[in-house]
Amino acid sequence: MIRYVAFLGGINLGKRRVAMKDLQRIASELGLDSVSTFIASGNLVFRSDARTASRLEKDLEKHLSARLGYVVPTFVRTEAEVNEILSVQPFEAVQPGNTVVVILCKEAIPMSAARVLTSIRSPDDAFHIRGRELFWWTVAGLSTSTVWKRPEIKALKLPPSTMRNRNTLQRMAEKFGFGGSDGGGRESR
Repeated sequence: MIRYVAFLGGINLGKRRVAMKDLQRIASELGLDSVSTFIASGNLVFRSDARTASRLEKDLEKHLSARLGYVVPTFVRTEAEVNEILSVQPFEAVQPGNTVVVILCKEAIPMSAARVLTSIRSPDDAFHIRGRELFWWTVAGLSTSTVWKRPEIKALKLPPSTMRNRNTLQRMAEKFGFGGSDGGGRESR
């Protein structure tokens, strides 16, 4: 079985509240194995015989939306892909208090948008793109950075996405013992 992580967008924001034990039960209804949650922001760790994350992504999104009564944007990565995300260190000299955010996208960011984002380098913000992930370094922090208000960024057409603090991904990988795969997402035995 392959271990996957589903990153759910918009869970426990506003009126979209769901207990993690309920989220775990709802995901288990799809036949997923060893379903666990990690913090209350919509992170599911599970095992499945499914061969493609994209199929799981669609099935989970449809099932969660039907059971919860609202659209739940879902972004699935294999354990190996999460390990790869964590191996990327695109920013030099990240200091305590700085934040590195991983923005997980449905598909790769278009080259035109990638050029705009990676050209932005200020003392407070910088971007790096690798595959379907956009890495954002910020000194100001998520809630106070003004980078997303810049006209050139507001004009971009970016794919659907959800954000996670890189530290959250690191803690999740440590808790669930990521790293025990052959690189293809399959568990070593």
